[in-house]
Amino acid sequence: MRAYYQNTIANFIQESPENILGKLSMHHQNRSLEDTQRNAWCTQIELLKNGLAGIDGHIYFEFSIPRMGRRVDNILIIGDKIIVLEFKIGSESFHRQGITQVVDYALDLKNFHAGSHDKTLIPVLLAEHAPNARLNFPEALDLKTAVCLNKDNFAQFIRTFDTKPAINPSQWE
Repeated sequence: MRAYYQNTIANFIQESPENILGKLSMHHQNRSLEDTQRNAWCTQIELLKNGLAGIDGHIYFEFSIPRMGRRVDNILIIGDKIIVLEFKIGSESFHRQGITQVVDYALDLKNFHAGSHDKTLIPVLLAEHAPNARLNFPEALDLKTAVCLNKDNFAQFIRTFDTKPAINPSQWE
């Protein structure tokens, strides 16, 4: 299984947080599930449900990057964009390590995931309690940095994209 959880955004919004958490926990078999991971998923689910309401697209939790053995917190397919999303729950700042991590995930997908080779990938670091930051969107599109968001400006950023379906999630996977 490539992701611990995947669904359309509409179905994700409708599904109970408990059911989503159960599916995530069920696929987290290789390691013991620590409270910090469970609590992080709970917060991610809440933030994503609030931020993605009314958006068409597809969502993945813990997506495995082929040949790299690494997992991306979330991937959103919205319109013709693939948003590679790394959460830093509880964080009050955007640390260089988090930015590098999510940019590396986007580069790994671009280079090692056939469905991503010719797609627009946008690395996003969401530090829950960080202040608003300059978006650096052109540099993020070039995979040189990440768009840095917080829980308050995430939904506004997502709503800037055309959500007319352009990527077939099954083919992309």
